[in-house]
Amino acid sequence: MRRSRIRLRAAERPFPWVCPTCLGPNVRPIVKAYTAKVRHDGVDYSLNIPSLEIPTCGSCGEEVFSDNVDQQVNSALRAHLVLLTPQQLRAARKALGLRQTELGRRLKIAPATICRWESGAQIQSRAMDNYMRLFFGIPAVREALAGDRQDPLMGIAVPIAKEGGG
Repeated sequence: MRRSRIRLRAAERPFPWVCPTCLGPNVRPIVKAYTAKVRHDGVDYSLNIPSLEIPTCGSCGEEVFSDNVDQQVNSALRAHLVLLTPQQLRAARKALGLRQTELGRRLKIAPATICRWESGAQIQSRAMDNYMRLFFGIPAVREALAGDRQDPLMGIAVPIAKEGGG
């Protein structure tokens, strides 16, 4: 079975599609169990997706990977890694009354990166996910990361508590 990639969103073209291999108008979406191999944060994952909707040629079996298929695989990866979803990121930012530019300034992240995370075009790393969870969840962290007012020496000297109470 071969796999092709089409960069159009499924909603932009009605089915049936022309198969890129046999050229017949036989590509229609089917739902099937699928194992996706995905690399994220330098680690390879094998994701078993029980119901992936993937355009497939009824004649030659060619699987056509569209943006819709990529979104389904990315959602499965986020769920597997327990990462914040684009909707959760957007809702948390808006709940704090921040624009993407302000959140980017506070976290020292390009607003375009935040836009890609919120649109689902890119998946944040585990470290960035943890960083944003701290920022969204703990007011003291938001105050400490106050953008231009942030203490430039914060984190340079780490206080060490004595162990054993002595």
